[in-house]
Parts: sequence; structure tokens; C-alpha cells
Amino acid sequence: MEPLIAHIDYKALYEQSQPDIMQLRQELDQLKKMIFGARQERFVANGADPAQLAMGLESEIVAATSLVKAKRIEYTRSQGILTNPATSHPGRMKLPEHLERKEILVDVDHPEGSRQIGQEITEELEYQPGKLYVNRFVRPKYISPDNQSILIAPMPERPLPKAMKPRKGVLCFIRYWELVSCMINPFEWLKRVLEIIPTHPINKIKEFLPHNFKT
Repeated sequence: MEPLIAHIDYKALYEQSQPDIMQLRQELDQLKKMIFGARQERFVANGADPAQLAMGLESEIVAATSLVKAKRIEYTRSQGILTNPATSHPGRMKLPEHLERKEILVDVDHPEGSRQIGQEITEELEYQPGKLYVNRFVRPKYISPDNQSILIAPMPERPLPKAMKPRKGVLCFIRYWELVSCMINPFEWLKRVLEIIPTHPINKIKEFLPHNFKT
């Protein structure tokens, strides 16, 4: 005797399960938006739309499944004050204190009634045969009677504008010993340079350096 096999209508079961499947898909999409979506795309519960499907989760259950614990963090902000802030440029080295100083006053013409509010001091190394000393340029600073402008004399012209320390005596002394160390007569070198420099190519100016110079 053959066993009885119940007849199952799979088509009817499929059609019956479609509404439930659609509802579950919509709930899954909403949940993904809440977790992974952008802020403006996250799901916000709103009972005004009757067509909106509910997930069937109570608020107490959602709160109970939260994995985030709130903590109150307290801290004290302290502000440091630099007593000696670092500068981007360390500045030039000071000239030795034991060298003799020769003070040179460089004043500026100022109208009557101007008040001196300070002074600028610039030290530059100078040389005379057998002796190094320091020229100390003192330039008084004035404010005009109407308090609108500050007056100060310009620095005397330098042989090298960007080199504040050495004066012409030091530069001549250095050049002299460069020539002597290369066994070149300084007078002959200067005479030869002055003769040929008017027609000498500018890109070959290094040929005048003592170690490159040819008589």
C-alpha cells in the first residue's frame, strides 16, 4: 500500500508570503539608512504618514539594546606663556667686547620742538694696519612736534649693503691676504683687473679671484 502524500500548493504559499517579504525588505532598508545613511537621509519616525510601515519594536527594547555608554569627561585647559619666544632668525653674532669702540654720532636735521624718543646703535668691524676696532654708529631717534612722524638719520653707505659687520678696511685687509697667500702681488693684480675688466665677459668674472687669476 502506497503512503499518502499530502498535496501542498506552493504557489499559494508563495503569494501569501509576498506581503510579509515586502514589509521585511522595507524595514531592512529603513534600518540601513538609520545606521549607515547620511544625516539628512536617516530615518526619523513620523506618525503623520499612515502608509509608513512600523518595525514593530518598542522604544524600551531599542533603549535596552543600546551599546553606547555615556561618560562625562572633565578637563582643565592651561595656557602657557612664552617668556622668551623663539625667533625665525637667530640674529648676527655680537662683536667681541674687548675690542676698542669708536663712537660716531649720525644725527638728522629735525625741526624745533622735536623730542628724542630713543636711538639706534649699529656696530661694524673696522681695520687699520695692525689693529682691529669697532665703529659704533649712534643715530638718535626723534618724534616730530605734531607726533605724526619719526625722524632718524640713514646709515652711512656700506661697501656690501647686506653685510652689516665688516667695513671697507676689513674687506681690503681680507682681499690683500688672499692675494698674498696665492703668491700674487696685490698692486699688479689691481692694475691688471682695472685694465681688462671693461671688456671682460661678465660670465667669466670668477677669473679675477686670486686662486683663478693668471698674470
